[in-house]
Amino acid sequence: LLADKRLWIATELHRPGKEAQQLEQQQRLSQLWLDDGIFKQNPDPVIFPDGNLSASNTVRVGDTVKNLQGYLIETKQGYRLVAAQVPDFEASNARTEAPKAKSADQIRVASFNVLNFFTGETAANPFPTRRGATNANELERQQAKMIAALSRMDADVIGLLEVENNGFDERSALATIVRELNKALGENRYAFVKPESSQGNDAIKVAMIYNQQKVTETGKAAVTAEGPFAYGSRAPLAQSFKAKTASTSFTVSINHFKSKGSCPDKQSNTTTNGNKDNKDGQGCWNQSRVEAAKALAAWLESQPTGVNTPHQLVIGDLNAYRQEDPIYTLEQAGWVHLAPIAETGHYSYVYQGRTGSLDHALASKSMAKQLIVFQHWNINADEPAVLDYNTEFKSEAQQKMWYAPDPYRSSDHDPVLIDFKF
Repeated sequence: LLADKRLWIATELHRPGKEAQQLEQQQRLSQLWLDDGIFKQNPDPVIFPDGNLSASNTVRVGDTVKNLQGYLIETKQGYRLVAAQVPDFEASNARTEAPKAKSADQIRVASFNVLNFFTGETAANPFPTRRGATNANELERQQAKMIAALSRMDADVIGLLEVENNGFDERSALATIVRELNKALGENRYAFVKPESSQGNDAIKVAMIYNQQKVTETGKAAVTAEGPFAYGSRAPLAQSFKAKTASTSFTVSINHFKSKGSCPDKQSNTTTNGNKDNKDGQGCWNQSRVEAAKALAAWLESQPTGVNTPHQLVIGDLNAYRQEDPIYTLEQAGWVHLAPIAETGHYSYVYQGRTGSLDHALASKSMAKQLIVFQHWNINADEPAVLDYNTEFKSEAQQKMWYAPDPYRSSDHDPVLIDFKF
């Protein structure tokens, strides 16, 4: 999909409603599909970019295409240019090897969606799992990319999303992440947070790991599965930490609100209470996410970890873009969004060619004052999905050529990293 500039999700820039709808209409007039002229599924090779697609020869959202030549046709889906020759692709949005570095006296908090990392229930027969890798080979590929990303973050507290909800023993997904990450780093750096209460019945959960050299746990890890967190939005996890370089304690909550898809059944009562798609740009289950935002704010106000600190953080995948109601609700409750607003390059997700951020970091006012750097490390959203760990619909040659055990397309979401100095 080509356009004269990056296309933003309308509700990333505007409040839902008329203004957002006008932006969407304007964008449709400035976009054009570039077609390779190969009229079959899963071609081998993929001829864009020039030199053929591979793990090392990628094409990213934000790259520039020049010397277009071909036949302009109009279909029900809009205009497309069927290329008569392979155009020139320029890496205007090149990969970065690592996020911006932090200094030794700063504390880095991150959130990362590990794309349904499932290890299965038993060593003898772990597959099939309910989500994630479909066999041992895919799991190995998935794990290598995930660890490559996590090991370069240099984060002191990491909130994780889409971790299999299969406990904390040696075979569990969370224990596997920590073990493999420490192995890659060559030291026993990370440990995981283990709450005493259940994290619900969902197939996935949120989780938290931390750098034992930089912070220590304080208080008790807390989970709530009440109200909107009983169904849809995953049970949030909160834990307090104390920085070893300062006397300051701070609380981090990792969150995963209900997604925009899987809309409620038309016969269900939920269609009358704001959870249906109201065509305002927010998708389905918006009311459910708003209720989760309100409940989360009230829960954190109660200092659920038992540590009374004004320094609090809300991080994770809130399944809402920057200007949507759930984010607005948290801001109205006094939470400060840490990302600069508007077209500033801060994004974590690309959907149908549109860029925005589903992954956020909001802080209490006192915590926001300690902020040094906010960044998204754009290793995933801009990359072709076929460079991930999956092997389906790929020839044997493509399974090798499109895969590398590196951070790129380790997930569909980009990690968020925020640095503080107390």
